[in-house]
Amino acid sequence: MPRPQKHPHALFSLCPENQLAEQVIQEPRNRHLLETLQTEQGETKLALNVGFDIRSKSRSARTLAILGRGDDADIILHGSKISKIQCSFEINLDTKVVMLFHRSFSGSTQVYSTDRPGAMATPFEFPRFRQVVVMDNINEIIEMGGSGPDCVRFRINWHQNQSETMAMIMNERSLPQN
Repeated sequence: MPRPQKHPHALFSLCPENQLAEQVIQEPRNRHLLETLQTEQGETKLALNVGFDIRSKSRSARTLAILGRGDDADIILHGSKISKIQCSFEINLDTKVVMLFHRSFSGSTQVYSTDRPGAMATPFEFPRFRQVVVMDNINEIIEMGGSGPDCVRFRINWHQNQSETMAMIMNERSLPQN
């Protein structure tokens, strides 16, 4: 059963933006991450919590969650173009910001911001870095496993503003201190 609100240790939620992402929400192995979210339009929607409550299978304190179709993933994705380990959300210990790391060899993870109407998604192509900052209004749309209707698309819904997020990260006891 989904939580009626965010987990107190969650930094953000992954909100499904298409049918393939809805299938991820319905995946039984993701059930422990479900929350009920109120949209800006007043609708109730299911989403996946991401934060310090997950305790990633990576066993790295800085990893919030690994997404993919394999057994080593914390959030299970579906699709023939999804890698066993597609991407991960991790804390940069120096800057205390959340980063999205692209882990797939296929280059099928893309990000973009909704504040740029009509903007194209940015793929992680060689020689670009395989990591980007994600925060409110920056790279808040993630597409994995293809493009257009063939991708799994999520919107990141932050639970607090950026300064509150950074304070929460700095106060997290499980992270190594610099």
